[in-house]
Amino acid sequence: GLLLGLMPLGERVGLKLPQKSTLPVVLIFALVLGFLATLAEPSIQILQTTGRSVKAWEAPLLYLMLTNHSQALVYAVGVGVGVAVLLGMFRFYRSWSLKPLIYCLVAGLIVFTAWAYRDPNIIHITGLAWDCGAVTTGPVTVPLVLALGIGISRMVGSQESGSMGFGLVTLASLVPVFAVFLLGAFYLPHVPAPMKEIDFFKTENREKIKPLFRTKEELIHYLLLNATPAGQIAFFDGKPEKMTEYLEQLAKDTSLRKTVFAGDPDGFYR
Repeated sequence: GLLLGLMPLGERVGLKLPQKSTLPVVLIFALVLGFLATLAEPSIQILQTTGRSVKAWEAPLLYLMLTNHSQALVYAVGVGVGVAVLLGMFRFYRSWSLKPLIYCLVAGLIVFTAWAYRDPNIIHITGLAWDCGAVTTGPVTVPLVLALGIGISRMVGSQESGSMGFGLVTLASLVPVFAVFLLGAFYLPHVPAPMKEIDFFKTENREKIKPLFRTKEELIHYLLLNATPAGQIAFFDGKPEKMTEYLEQLAKDTSLRKTVFAGDPDGFYR
């Protein structure tokens, strides 16, 4: 039903928009449409819940992007799709061939992927980046973008109007991969290298892991629910009695317990 509803809408907009608007307006509309359509994709929203399964000490950058900066990740994918739709619209107006664009994008992504395998942090977001390109071709983006491309290509007089829309979907699958890699490169200087769990929670590394958590209480929440006993004791300077004292304080101090386990009232008992 969604497919049947979005296809006519997208094609109608594609036919009417060039008649009443200039090229810059069409391109801006394409950018905004691609961005908003991506935000509506059900698969994209899942990104914001998958960070819980990532171990912060094994993949710090991936953990950061899927937890505290998951919204930025969603926006980056949306911008990537928006740029792809904009590029596709411009291609229709200029009658560019699709093949050179695909070759350039794929070659660039191969370079990015090869670079990722040389960095211990970036390597962990490689699968995420390519998956983000796949999830954009969902039940909202594909019918809307495909129909929009068909409508505009017909309007500008393309002889391949029936097939050029598929090229637009191809671009929308590739450009978001670039966007995720670039976002990862932006955050890379702010995260520590992957390390052993015990080293991760040691006092001397506290400043290095600080960017991964909004507050110290959030770090303790993560520690108590996700680390092994060895990691937990390492956080308390290797002194089990110090950890025991803190747990007793949590049991007695309701306000502290609410701060540490904010949004997770049963966390302390687990």
